[in-house]
Amino acid sequence: LGLMNQHFVIRQQDYFGKADERRRWPIEQKESYRWLRHFKQMQALSEQHQRTMIFVADREADMMEIYNARRCPFAHFVIRSQFNRCTTQDKTKLYDVLEQQPYEYVFQINISHPKTRKKRLAKLSVRYTSVEIALNQGTQKLRHKRHLKPLTIFALQVRELDAPSDIETPIN
Repeated sequence: LGLMNQHFVIRQQDYFGKADERRRWPIEQKESYRWLRHFKQMQALSEQHQRTMIFVADREADMMEIYNARRCPFAHFVIRSQFNRCTTQDKTKLYDVLEQQPYEYVFQINISHPKTRKKRLAKLSVRYTSVEIALNQGTQKLRHKRHLKPLTIFALQVRELDAPSDIETPIN
């Protein structure tokens, strides 16, 4: 299908420096609400046409509300994690659960450094597992999120193995 939606935000000066205050706002008042709105639009289109669609998003869309909003069996998401979410397994964190999984695949790709454009070969490993995440953990201060129920997802980790010593941050 390609690009379905795009949204631009121009922040006002008084927006900055108030992250703790914004954290308590309802999702509909937040700038990040656009991610949830776009997911719901994609899900409605997927359901209407009975076609599998995948919502792909970066870290800004790692939101409990999106995980909780999935209703259509044809609508899926791939979201790069921003938060090391709590699981329902004895307070284990998501990244720890992934680290316990064996490598399922190891492959090599050619990549370019984002600043220098120097090319190199990177060896990547892939791990994945099904895990139940606790969407309402850590929400004692966020009353409007306490109703969220645990959700089973497939989590995937792609990590660089044997990165060269001059690489500050290996791929993860």
